[in-house]
Amino acid sequence: IVDPGGGIMEALSAVSELQMWPDSFSDAFGGSFGTIAYLFCVNFLTFPIINSMKDARNDYDGAVSSAVAVIWTVNALFAIICLGFYGEETQDLVLQNLDNGPYLSALKILLCVDLLFTFPVVFSSGRQILENLLIDGNQKEEDEE
Repeated sequence: IVDPGGGIMEALSAVSELQMWPDSFSDAFGGSFGTIAYLFCVNFLTFPIINSMKDARNDYDGAVSSAVAVIWTVNALFAIICLGFYGEETQDLVLQNLDNGPYLSALKILLCVDLLFTFPVVFSSGRQILENLLIDGNQKEEDEE
């Protein structure tokens, strides 16, 4: 295992020395609102999850609770490590902390590939909603005639 930066213990000690609260709301969330919205306004992604489950009525709550707990833990650990390595110079998007070069370019390409494959999953919910709306609307018109 390669240990980037000053080490995990140094990262944790640096985090403990950082200021607990930002000076202003804009300092805390100013440039990161789009990222926050992208990460936390994804409730519509639950529809494909529900549709893919055999017994959604019984399994959905447990699956969501487990997924949220795991993601919360990974995000919290990642945030602590990034704050430890970059300190107060941590950018809103952690990729901005990296120097331009082949690694940053590779990461950006991989993020684009990720978006390319998740795009159909994200918009399948909207497609299903529109299909149901149009099908139900056409059936109501036919019933009235």
